[in-house]
Amino acid sequence: MYGILPILCYLSKRIPKKIFLILSISLCSLILFDEFYNLLFARMLHLPRARDIYQHLGINYMKYR
Repeated sequence: MYGILPILCYLSKRIPKKIFLILSISLCSLILFDEFYNLLFARMLHLPRARDIYQHLGINYMKYR
């Protein structure tokens, strides 16, 4: 947060508000879609979840103890 927030404040002052709003909504939409996919759609439709895909690729980004 200490690194990202100053950058976002700087960008919000430098670029037009309309472009900043479009970028913000796009990023939030992308994150929400990813969450809904992993939490709802993958379970209901029996699709592979992101964790399973990453493990299949050999990437261990989450380790449970």
